[in-house]
Amino acid sequence: MLECMSVRKVRSSFHSEGREIHLTGYSPSSIEPGADVLVLPGAGGMWIDGSQMDHVARCLAEAGFAVHIVNYFNRTGTWLAWSDQIMIRHFATWMRTVHDAVEHIARTSSSNSMIGIHGYSLGGFLAVAEGSRNSRVGAVVEQAGGTWEKFYDPVGPLPPVLVIHGRKDERVYFEVNTKRIRQHVERDGRPFHLLAFDHERHRLTADALNQSLNASVAFFRTHLVPHATADNHSRISR
Repeated sequence: MLECMSVRKVRSSFHSEGREIHLTGYSPSSIEPGADVLVLPGAGGMWIDGSQMDHVARCLAEAGFAVHIVNYFNRTGTWLAWSDQIMIRHFATWMRTVHDAVEHIARTSSSNSMIGIHGYSLGGFLAVAEGSRNSRVGAVVEQAGGTWEKFYDPVGPLPPVLVIHGRKDERVYFEVNTKRIRQHVERDGRPFHLLAFDHERHRLTADALNQSLNASVAFFRTHLVPHATADNHSRISR
């Protein structure tokens, strides 16, 4: 289980191409937050993925980060994206929305650190895409996602990437997507990290999710806040 301290929850918004995009923010209540991390839901949006995204965001905030869940579906009026047709129609628009979210946080944040992105499933695809296009992004955690080469190739160097994936994922296949990302990251000499679960499927069990959060916190501390110490942040333990 995760050992957690109290956090503040704040709702806000910004505009992307004239549409209001909702943010749910979490930050530690007892210390000054460190680097900013965006959390991107999957194809279930906040309707289906919301509780898991809240858990991820809270635990990252409890580790000292300023966390922002981005409801990028607001841009297209989408509730769910469970068909290829919906994803094909809106993927490029969601990419621009995530980019606008990064730029918004960069303008309004009090942190001087680079920005991290934690993306789940569809959000993982979007996280990798933005990481390859925006030098403000200093680290990407991609959970159960990949690269959608039908729509884009990483056009610039990816930052350090942590891939979290179940080898039995029935929706986003482990081998092909992990291989693609690894090739892109290592092509430019950037750190690539992999946390693979032999018996997990697309949606992680509670124990695997907690392990992945421990790994995510350590990864972001290394690549976004290299001088952070355990005394400055809450502890997360298995």
